[in-house]
Amino acid sequence: MRLLVVEDERALSDNICAVLKQNRYDCEQAYDGEEALDRLYEQHFDLVLLDIMLPKMDGIELIRSLREADNDITVLMLSARDRIEDKVAGLDAGADDYLAKPFSNLELLARIRSLLRRTSDANRSEIHCGNLLLDERKQAVYLNGDLLEMTAKEYRILELFMHNQNTTFTRLQLSEYLWGEEGLERSSNAIDAHMKNLRKKIGPEYIETIRAIGYVMRRRPA
Repeated sequence: MRLLVVEDERALSDNICAVLKQNRYDCEQAYDGEEALDRLYEQHFDLVLLDIMLPKMDGIELIRSLREADNDITVLMLSARDRIEDKVAGLDAGADDYLAKPFSNLELLARIRSLLRRTSDANRSEIHCGNLLLDERKQAVYLNGDLLEMTAKEYRILELFMHNQNTTFTRLQLSEYLWGEEGLERSSNAIDAHMKNLRKKIGPEYIETIRAIGYVMRRRPA
């Protein structure tokens, strides 16, 4: 699981990341709101730990920007503000949970596990993008109600994009996702070949090529 810690107090950010890595989470850091927003548009994360008081763009504004762009990434808000009004403001802006500072590492980890479990349970069913449907229980893909034949890797790629619509993935990220560390040594042509075959099956309009970067699936109403 990849987590992004958005905290301008570097000592605290380093401490949080150390705890996360000890518990086998992949942790990245951002130190202001604008940097965090850029990272969230460019990379895939499973959860964001977000401070309210940030330089350049505060946490409330950042969450609103994400939700307005239909980015539904799970957000755990961290703040020294523990008034009920501040909690309500964070949750109303789109945060999934709120943890007041100072907090214990055990509680932080428990909140993270709960949020990730909740997200996993919610996503373990049917995912839509326009007329495209991915049924995770059956591990099947339907277009306009018709079952599509998929290879295992095509299904895994599509599943990643369906879960992370509006998120751009680089070829390197996709290679690592499919083949682990071995993927770092693979040519980007392998990814392009899989993407070409996948797009033939689902149609070219669902996954867009971002020149010199990678691919993105644009969110579409069902």
